[in-house]
Amino acid sequence: MRWRRRAHPLYSPRPPRAAPPWAFLWRPDSPMLAGRFGTHYPDGPIMEPGLVLVPLLGFDRAGNRLGYGGGYYDRTLAALPHAARIGYAPSTQEVTHLPRGPHDQPLGCIVTEKEVLRFG
Repeated sequence: MRWRRRAHPLYSPRPPRAAPPWAFLWRPDSPMLAGRFGTHYPDGPIMEPGLVLVPLLGFDRAGNRLGYGGGYYDRTLAALPHAARIGYAPSTQEVTHLPRGPHDQPLGCIVTEKEVLRFG
């Protein structure tokens, strides 16, 4: 795996609604602990990542995103103001406009199978 040869660490987030929303260092041999809703996370040191990949249900060309409704990623991004914020979604999830609320966190870019959209 190329990322392992370059020594880029990978992190896995804590299960939803955990606080603080830091990430656990993941390695291929990391034992996994059971989290909420059938999720698992590595039994490793807690780290503050420099990049956060954010899944999306929808997005627009202004960088607004529609998440899963729990605010987990908005809280995570608010707690990690210096981390790069990259959303990923199929291009079919693009909509013309999404409103942004006071707690919604902006993304630096969104990656689809067709393009990379960069914002501010």
